Amino acid sequence: MSEAPGSGLLRDRNFVRFWLAATTTGIGSQVTLLALPVLAVTALNADAGELGLLGFLQLLPVIVVTPFAGVIADTYSPKHISVVSMAGRGVLMGLVPLLAFLDTLSMVWLYVIGASSGCLKALGDVVQHSMLPLLVEDSRIVPGNAALGGSRSVVEVSGPGMAGLLVQGFSAPYAVVADAVSFFLAGTLVGSLRMKPRAGPDPRHGWFSRMKSGFVYLGRERRLLMLGVSSGVFNVFIQAYLTLLVLYAVSSLHLSPAAVGATYSVGAVGGIAGAAAANGLGRRLSPVDAINVGDVMTAVGLIVIAAAAAAGSTVSAALVLATGVFLYSFGLGVANVHAVSVRQRICRPDMLGRLTASYRLISHGTLPLGALLGGVGAQFADPAVIICASGIVLLVWVAALQFTSYRDLAVTDTPSRESVRPEP
Repeated sequence: MSEAPGSGLLRDRNFVRFWLAATTTGIGSQVTLLALPVLAVTALNADAGELGLLGFLQLLPVIVVTPFAGVIADTYSPKHISVVSMAGRGVLMGLVPLLAFLDTLSMVWLYVIGASSGCLKALGDVVQHSMLPLLVEDSRIVPGNAALGGSRSVVEVSGPGMAGLLVQGFSAPYAVVADAVSFFLAGTLVGSLRMKPRAGPDPRHGWFSRMKSGFVYLGRERRLLMLGVSSGVFNVFIQAYLTLLVLYAVSSLHLSPAAVGATYSVGAVGGIAGAAAANGLGRRLSPVDAINVGDVMTAVGLIVIAAAAAAGSTVSAALVLATGVFLYSFGLGVANVHAVSVRQRICRPDMLGRLTASYRLISHGTLPLGALLGGVGAQFADPAVIICASGIVLLVWVAALQFTSYRDLAVTDTPSRESVRPEP
C-alpha cells in the first residue's frame, strides 16, 4: 500500500532541520518580545511614548523592507540569505547584554537595535516562506506548513512562560542572550539544508523592475490577489479584536490577569489543533473550501467571544470566552496552513519571493487600520459590540467571496496562463 501524501515528513532530516530552526528562532523571539519592553521600563525608565516608538520602529521595516526582501529572496540563495539574517539578529541581540554590562545601554541603542532587527526579520520572514517548496515535494507542502504552524502555536503556549522565567532569573538584558543563541543555532541548522535548484533571475532586469514584477505577477494571478485581499480584510477585524481583548476580558468580563493569561494559552492550543487538522481536512476538501471552513470558524469564534458578555457569572463568562478563543484560533490554524500552501503551489518558483513580498504588503498592511478601528470604536461602543460586529462582517465577507475569482483557488496545480509570462 502506498504512503499517504506527506506521510513520513518528520523522518526527512532535511525538513526536520528546517522545522527545528523555525521553532528555535520562535522561542528566542518570545524572550525578546518580553525582555526589551521590560528592560526599557525597568532599567531605562521609558514612558509610554518611548515604548510606542520602540514598537513602531520594530514594525516599520515590514512596510519598507518587504518589497526589497522579495527581490533578494529570488535573486540570491534563500538558504544563505536566511543564515545571514539569523546571524545578524544574533549579533544585534548579543549587543544588548554587552551594552548593559558596559553601562552604556540607552533608549537610542534600543531604537537602533530594534529597527535593525526588524529589517532582518522582515527579510527573513519573506525568505522563509520561499524555502519550503525547495525542500520538499509538492505533496508535502501542506503537511509541512501544518508542522510549521503547529510549532508556532507550541511556541505561543510555552514561549511567554519561558521568557518570564528567564527575565525573572537573569534580568532582562541577560535574558536576551537566549535569543542571540537561538538565532545562531537556527542559522547553523539552516546552513546545513539541502535545497532543490531553481532558475535564477534575468540579469537584464534591474532591481526596481524585478520588484515591480512581483506586484504585476500578483495582479495577473487573480486567485492569489483575491486571497491576499481577503487576508487583508480579515486582518483588519482580527487586529481590532486583538486590540480590545485585554480591555474586554478585564473591564467587561471582570477576569483576573491569570485568567486572561489562561485564555491566551487556550488560543494557542486551538492553533495547534487547527494546524494538526489542516492536513486531513485538505485531503477531503478543495483548498478553497478548507480555507472557507477555517475562515467561518474564525468569524464564529469572534461572535462566541462577544457572547461571553451576556454570561450570568464570571466563571460562565470565562468558559464562553475560552470556547470562542479556541474556535477562533482553530479556524486561523486551518486557514493559514492552506493559504500559505496554496501560494507556494501556485506561484512559479523563481517568483515566490517577490510574490510573497507583495502579498504580505496587502495582507499585513491593514493591521494598523485594525488597531485604529478597535481603539477608536471602543470610544463609542462596548468592546463586545465591536467584536461581535467584526465576526458578522467577516461571515458576510466569506459569503461574498464565493462569487469572485477566489473560487478558482480550487485549482492549484499550476499557475494561471495569465501569470506565466516573461518578466517585464
